[in-house]
Amino acid sequence: MVGGVAVMRCAMGRQSLAETIFVVAVMLITIGIMLDANMFSTGQGYSDSFPLLINEDAYRSWINANAFYEGNWRTAPLVWNLYGAILAITFIPFGPSIAMALTVSMIAGAVTLLLTTLTAWRLTRSRVVATAALGATAMVAYLMVSATILVKDIWVVMGFAIAAYGLCQWRRTTLWWALGAILAVSFARPNVVLELLVGIIIMALVTPRTQRSRWPFIAAVIVIGLVVMFVAKSMAVTPTIQYQLSNSHPFAENTAEDRVAFFNMLGEDAPHSPLQKIILFPILALVQFIIPLPWDFGGDAEFGLTLYMAHFSYPWYLFGAVVVFYLCAAKRSAGDKRLLALTLWGVFCWLIPVYVALGTVPRYALCAVPLMAPAVGAVLVRCRKRRALWIWLAVFAVLMAIGLTIVYHIQHSVM
Repeated sequence: MVGGVAVMRCAMGRQSLAETIFVVAVMLITIGIMLDANMFSTGQGYSDSFPLLINEDAYRSWINANAFYEGNWRTAPLVWNLYGAILAITFIPFGPSIAMALTVSMIAGAVTLLLTTLTAWRLTRSRVVATAALGATAMVAYLMVSATILVKDIWVVMGFAIAAYGLCQWRRTTLWWALGAILAVSFARPNVVLELLVGIIIMALVTPRTQRSRWPFIAAVIVIGLVVMFVAKSMAVTPTIQYQLSNSHPFAENTAEDRVAFFNMLGEDAPHSPLQKIILFPILALVQFIIPLPWDFGGDAEFGLTLYMAHFSYPWYLFGAVVVFYLCAAKRSAGDKRLLALTLWGVFCWLIPVYVALGTVPRYALCAVPLMAPAVGAVLVRCRKRRALWIWLAVFAVLMAIGLTIVYHIQHSVM
């Protein structure tokens, strides 16, 4: 926390409000980790070294970490990726500990907030815009909550924050930042490296002509990224997991009750037909945007006490509304083409999970938040006096109220 404030002050000069927001956000993450760690361990009659993790992803991460710590990850079941190796590092001083493992999530969350702020500062040279971008990111409850539980999503989000900071301005260190992001993401979700590579290309397209000589280096980074992705995937898929994958059902056939009900509404074959996905894409995008639903506060509480806050979705709806306004009406007044390129990269990253998971797993799209937050901050600061913005937000609020009311009745009558 202290280091983050120091870096922020060094880069932006003294900015008390930004520092306060950052400190408060990290403190809330820390409190959330303390609550969840207690719930996973002594709160349910277990211990710090032997916690109860009902969430499948969190349980798998814990098993992976222990497998890497004990050195038997090549033969242990449920080793899907190399994220367990990151968590296992925290076990070295005192052995397996859920509290120590959760510090990885806390660090990833803090780094995400810090780099998102500095990215906005680099793009706009405005302390106020950077502070607004920080506040907008910190208000996305689903993102903040992911920094308090043992899932790899916040680590992936941090990887995109690293890439955004390095790529928003082309410098000597830019490609090193890109390689660092690729390496970080490959540990947790190797296939998402492809989204990073797309971002490198998008940001390279807005590179000044005087710097076009960097293209050979960019091509080299892309090749290295592909190699790292394939190496990470081959190292993580153990013989045990290969058997499990070959005998498992497709992802879209997940048997969770709420997902099955949703798929039945779309049509029995919807999970298998690319054409149907494309036709239903607007609906699926809306589904991804509105969930976690803002009234099911206790729906995921067994995964961690902080999951109650994940359903505080209204700030995220505002975030999305501002992004839409930026793309439609404020691209020039809010910033230059680099800001636009970064935002379009974020939109791309947000839309990919719509197709892949039919909009039912919004956490896959959280990596878009640090990419779009600078534009949100710029609009909130530089367009705040535009009547069009406030008219749009009022119309958007009415549409969301109507839409959420309809969804509420559908959920409680069908699902």
